[in-house]
Amino acid sequence: DGQHSAYLAAISNSFAYVVDGSVRVQSGEVLPGSGYTRDVFRITGTRMEPNGDWFAAGLNEIDGRDWVVKNGTLIAEEFQPIVPGSSEQWGFSSTLSPAFFGAIGHPSGDHVVIGATLASSSQVMVRNGSEEIIRTGDPIDLDGNGLFDDGAFFGSFEFLGGWGENGWLYA
Repeated sequence: DGQHSAYLAAISNSFAYVVDGSVRVQSGEVLPGSGYTRDVFRITGTRMEPNGDWFAAGLNEIDGRDWVVKNGTLIAEEFQPIVPGSSEQWGFSSTLSPAFFGAIGHPSGDHVVIGATLASSSQVMVRNGSEEIIRTGDPIDLDGNGLFDDGAFFGSFEFLGGWGENGWLYA
């Protein structure tokens, strides 16, 4: 909207995500408002929406816990339920791969987080931290007949492209 800015900057042997002129997340510092005791090790993703909402993903030192924040609020965290009450947790079976592939916001204020879970290395999209949208292995209705009779299934979706007309999400 021309009113907001965001960039990743190198500051004294660390990286910082700067939004509207203020450092919001910085490697070597504890993630603000998270309650973590470990410093941010790496910032793995950032995104600024046209309405000024911002997202950052990363992981902490030593424990390697992955996280996603929206406007400074923790919205997804490795080893926590993907939705409230679920026994399935965010996470990845390899310490070399991030648990979260991205997050995107809608002008209405909604957001979607995409990431891996500890359940058979499944990938899932979750809306507003409370609703599972799709996961790997879900069927696809390619011909639009309302039936999952096309033999097509989601394999992976590690990229969030953006919002289209009528609220469609592109991945």
